[in-house]
Amino acid sequence: MNELMIPVVLFICLMIVILGFFYYSTQAKSEQQKTLQQLIENGQTLSPELVASIAKPNPANNIDKDFSRGVLLISFSLAIVIYGWLAFEGEPEFIALSAFPFAIGAAFLLIHKFRPKS
Repeated sequence: MNELMIPVVLFICLMIVILGFFYYSTQAKSEQQKTLQQLIENGQTLSPELVASIAKPNPANNIDKDFSRGVLLISFSLAIVIYGWLAFEGEPEFIALSAFPFAIGAAFLLIHKFRPKS
């Protein structure tokens, strides 16, 4: 296999995952809009609380999401280090790739720690 194909396949797989995420996210929002449309057509009244909960996400959920995202990204960077150490005999260029997800994960953990709990 041509060595050029390895990074090409990697980026193609990455794009498929990203496009799939956006596609299913859009589908979920579309289904939510169809449900609301059916409620309105059937003559049911929409309470202001329901409309407010649909319009904006619950900020209480973001507190836990910051922690889980931080742990997930730091674990991912650790996996890159281990894979680079085992598969590439400690090649520093590959192991250095783990700095980016580690920094983002550390930032999420700092946001979680210093965010007001109220």
